[in-house]
Amino acid sequence: MPIHSNIFSCKKEIDQNLTVDIYRVEGIPKDDNRFRNLSKVKENLSHRLRVLVVLYSPGEQDYAMALEPTSATEFSEAGYSVKIEKRTEPLVNYPQQLREFHYEATRNILESHGLWIYTYNRYFEYFPEKVIDTYEIYRGICFRFDLIEHKIYITIDPATRVTTCSTVWELISKLGREEAKKILTNRYVLATQEKGKSIYQISKIDFNKNVNDKCIQTADKNYSIKEYFRRPGGKPELADSISDDECVIFVRRGKGAKELSMAPSLLKLVLRTEDFPRERTVKRDLLNEVYLSAERRRILTQKFLTILNPLRLGVGRSTEFEIKDISETTKQAGVISAPKLVFGNNMSLTPDFSNYGSFMKNTLHQFGPPKKATFTNNRLLLIYPSTIARGIMRGFYDDCKWISRKFFRTYLPDRPIFYNYPDVNIRKEYESFRGDVDAVIAVIQHEGETERYINFKEWFDKPNQVLTYRVIDERYRLPREQIGRYHNLVINVCAGLLGKMGGRPWILDSKLSADFYVGLDVGGEKKARVACYTFFDEYGNYVGEEWRPQRAEDIDPLELKRTVVNAVQGYREHVNSMVFHRDGEFTGKEIQGVELVQSELIRNGTMTENSTITCVNVKKTVPYRLYEVLKDQQRGCRIGSYLILNTHSGIIATSGAPLLRQGTARPMLIELVAPFDKADIRTVIQDIYHLSFMHWGSILLKMKLPATLRYADALTPFALRNIRITGVPL
Repeated sequence: MPIHSNIFSCKKEIDQNLTVDIYRVEGIPKDDNRFRNLSKVKENLSHRLRVLVVLYSPGEQDYAMALEPTSATEFSEAGYSVKIEKRTEPLVNYPQQLREFHYEATRNILESHGLWIYTYNRYFEYFPEKVIDTYEIYRGICFRFDLIEHKIYITIDPATRVTTCSTVWELISKLGREEAKKILTNRYVLATQEKGKSIYQISKIDFNKNVNDKCIQTADKNYSIKEYFRRPGGKPELADSISDDECVIFVRRGKGAKELSMAPSLLKLVLRTEDFPRERTVKRDLLNEVYLSAERRRILTQKFLTILNPLRLGVGRSTEFEIKDISETTKQAGVISAPKLVFGNNMSLTPDFSNYGSFMKNTLHQFGPPKKATFTNNRLLLIYPSTIARGIMRGFYDDCKWISRKFFRTYLPDRPIFYNYPDVNIRKEYESFRGDVDAVIAVIQHEGETERYINFKEWFDKPNQVLTYRVIDERYRLPREQIGRYHNLVINVCAGLLGKMGGRPWILDSKLSADFYVGLDVGGEKKARVACYTFFDEYGNYVGEEWRPQRAEDIDPLELKRTVVNAVQGYREHVNSMVFHRDGEFTGKEIQGVELVQSELIRNGTMTENSTITCVNVKKTVPYRLYEVLKDQQRGCRIGSYLILNTHSGIIATSGAPLLRQGTARPMLIELVAPFDKADIRTVIQDIYHLSFMHWGSILLKMKLPATLRYADALTPFALRNIRITGVPL
């Protein structure tokens, strides 16, 4: 069946005569309120000129750009100034701002139709589309613009949010204070405020404060929540709807954002799929609204395209889009075959997607792995809380021994060393004979013991696997006919431990297109960031990892050079081709770092002048969809489906039918980055797809990301705490 997408091309190429005026913005402090203050500048300038305005900051200086104004202006206000910098500049010289003007125009249209903003490119309709039982279904749009070969493309994907009909105040009354604090803190809520609706995260429920207490500060006065709504220009009807005995809930839009005070009767809980009721019919109906069928998703896509089309940019200026989506009739598209995987005895097999988990498990059972883990000292440490009986732990370890023999052809030590805590000083005992230990299995009581989990990871420098008691208890909780679920959990425990010890359940049968692969990911927050690197060979085999702390989002060029050069030289003598995968987008400084890597490897003889390096952006949070459509038949794309957008970009679905049994897969965007962009984009996409099969820590579930980035991401929480882990971060 032909492959279709949710991407629509504009009918005409970009008008080369579009011009902008550029304004210099001065006096905005570089603090946490910078972007909020810049947004106010943008709104002020747009109001004065009555045209679209966008912001951009190419360096330390901030600028505003106005689209084809009929006049100019300069002004100073509230400590900042806006002064004209350039007049009638060609907009085509600013491709990123060209896209931003289309985003701004889209937001204006959606807000004019009453939709409320969730994120900068995601809006929801004001009223719920439908009510199912006691749940409200809100429908929205996620959109994206791309500039490809002198044309603007819009991508539209319907979005869904499910909320309770009951207010948070009603939930608190039902749950009780302590249970409400436990369940609702950090959850997302839909708020009805003066300017429509918004989604916030609950940071605190304060039962010591009342809606009549003064908790809202403005420039000139303090208000209670009810007083705030009754002030001139407020909404007194909202104040009347709030009960006098309500507590105060503090919410924020995101980490580090300012806390706001709200009444719980004006909030509704946003549900996750795991919150859906157990009642089968209601749960099924809700899941069908979240995981839309291909037909329903495409109908809603056309609805939102109709709302936006044509997209008005100004007086006499608009962008009109085709109503037919980009498909394989106009672009290169297809389905990439799954790679052959090598198991034990050099057995090479292609995965069976119709029953993927069973195929992987049965194949391992029949042939074993191509590479086994090794125990040098034949000694394993088993650590568990004193609340668990030793007999229970012995039974679990016997299951681990059986699974390791059966699936991984590896014999775990027959007699592990048992330590229970807090009766034994685990850290002290481990330090006393750590040189004789090969590996550690540690059990924590429940998932909430984050600190203990981190301590174990920090203390044990040998390969280790930390799990919760829930895994062990499944053996006694599940009925006999479902005991296979417990065995699957034990398989993953063994796969994780043995993988860190050098075992590989499978590797690729055929070489990838390059000799060496580097995964780059930057994680953390403003005050604590870390750059994580993973290294893979041409068969998708994990070579090693490294990480470095840093202050900014982009990786320091010299640090990148040192880290990668050391990794390459420590692995092989000559490298003819190397590929960098960046989670998100390469920065200019990082490209400088790659250039330094290339120069150094050529200088020391590891690479030649003819050797190649390729840099790839891998973007996973993008709203693309692929479908298979033939007359009245419409379905989500198959796993491995791809669409080439141009010679430097394409999308790939590393999941999909029949592996994905409900909904439609969300492909990733793959981009080649200049000047390291000479590779064939389809080959690059195929490599990424094949690397997504290296899911050694979860045998039954294939992952979405390529292993280069999946394991770099898994390394991040340990790197942020300066914990050096041993082996693959499974």
